[in-house]
Amino acid sequence: MTAAERALALRKGWCPGALRPMLTGDGWLVRVRITAGIVPASLARAVASCARTYGNRLVDLSARANLQLRGVTDATLGPLTERLRELDVLDDDEAGEARRNVIASPLAGIAPDALIDIRPLVAALERALVAAETLDGLPPKFGFLVDDGGSPGLDDVACDVRFEAALGGSGEVGFRVRLGGDAASGVPAGFCTPAGLPDAAARIAAAFLALRGTGPDAAG
Repeated sequence: MTAAERALALRKGWCPGALRPMLTGDGWLVRVRITAGIVPASLARAVASCARTYGNRLVDLSARANLQLRGVTDATLGPLTERLRELDVLDDDEAGEARRNVIASPLAGIAPDALIDIRPLVAALERALVAAETLDGLPPKFGFLVDDGGSPGLDDVACDVRFEAALGGSGEVGFRVRLGGDAASGVPAGFCTPAGLPDAAARIAAAFLALRGTGPDAAG
């Protein structure tokens, strides 16, 4: 890594990933973003092995259910990145990784009281965000939340764009959309179908950029 890249990695407000790690007091922090927070046993063992081989032997769980490896050195950062690529947990580039900032219900797919299995929706949302290069201007910590309506819920988790599973007027399952805050303080912004969730997320993010003056539709 060049001196310029090291300086950038030390910048305040950095939101690290696996392709864009953050330099800390004990070495590089590498954050692996896991789709829907689901870690199969085989992947958990592989990540633990990476921590032993390339880091300080510890694996942290971040506030947004991502896995963090710490204590990675300059010498082990490259081999770690290659190993994570072999495990198919890396994005194609840093920009796509940065946009893929999604938190999902902790028991997605297995909560008995969930209204819908959100796993395919979260995967579709992540694919849409990675493909949406026009959203590169989003703040590093701009995030999306998908709640399946089951326990434990995500009511107390604050996020920029919230999708909360609920029953519509005709009894169909859809998603309440809220902007900012947690379930109590988020601003209601409508209701969308499960199939429409990825597009709704992309449109809201694009509208945010336009209003902020950094998107493709911004004046000027």
